[in-house]
Amino acid sequence: MELGRLVGRGARSEIFEYGRGRVLKLAKPGVPASALQREARNMQLARSAGLPVPEVFDVIELEGRPGIVYEHIQGPSMDECIRSSPWKARMFARQMAEVHTLVHRASLPGIQDVKERLRPKLLRAGAAGAAIKHDRKAKDTRDYGAPESLLRRLENLPGGRSLLHLDFHPQNLVFRGREVYVLDWDNMCSGDPSADVARTVLISLVVEYHFRPGLQRAAVSFLSRVMQDIYLNSYSQMSGIDRGCVHAWLPVLAAERLGEGFPEEMPLLRRLIADQES
Repeated sequence: MELGRLVGRGARSEIFEYGRGRVLKLAKPGVPASALQREARNMQLARSAGLPVPEVFDVIELEGRPGIVYEHIQGPSMDECIRSSPWKARMFARQMAEVHTLVHRASLPGIQDVKERLRPKLLRAGAAGAAIKHDRKAKDTRDYGAPESLLRRLENLPGGRSLLHLDFHPQNLVFRGREVYVLDWDNMCSGDPSADVARTVLISLVVEYHFRPGLQRAAVSFLSRVMQDIYLNSYSQMSGIDRGCVHAWLPVLAAERLGEGFPEEMPLLRRLIADQES
C-alpha cells in the first residue's frame, strides 16, 4: 500500500494517510522499532481500559522504518482549535481537565512506574547539570541538582497506581465531533497522577520559548497561562488533588526535560530546578 498525504509530524515520527480510515505513524531514521512496538502496545492497553484512543491495526516496516497503522481520527487537534478560536480557551482547558481525569481513573497491571522511568533520566540530567556548573564560559553557575539530589527529590514524592500519559497537551488531543481522542502514548506509565499533571504544566510553560520574541510569543505566553490556570483549577476540582502536589513534581520533571535537548527551553528548566533548592 502506498503512503498518502502527510497529515502530521513530530520530533520522532511522521504520520501519513494509509488507506481508507487509517494512518501510518512512521518513525524517523534512528528511532528503534522497539519504540513503535511499545507505543502500539500502550495504545492497545489504554483502549482496552475504555479510554478514547485510536484502534491499532498493525505494526509494520516500510523502507527500513518501523511504523504503526492505526485508526485515522479525522478532526482538528485541540491546539488547532485554540489557535483558531482563542476566545474559547477556557472551554478547551476544562475539556483537557475532564479527559485527563478520565485517564487517571484507569489503572493497568504490569505498567512501568513513573519513578522507575525517571531515575536513569535524572542521572543523565544531573551529570549534564554538573558539567554546566563547572563550565568556565557559563554565565549561570547555580547548582541545577546533582544526581543524588535529584534522586532524593524523586524518592520523596508520592507514589500511585493511576495510568499516566506523560505527554498530555493540546497537540495530542484530537476532536472527532464532540469526543476528544488522546494520541501519542509512547510515555505511558503508572504512578501519582500529580506527576502527569505537572508534565502538562511544564509543557505549557516551555511552549512560548519555541517562538521568537515579539507579539506572537507574548500572545502564546498569555494564552498558555490562561489555559494552564483554568486546566489546573478544573482538574483540582474534579480529582480533589491539591495544586501544591502538582508543583512538587515540577523540578524533577524539569530535570528530565533537560535531556530532551531543546536549547531554547534550558534557561527556564534550569531555573525551575535551581529554585527548588532556594
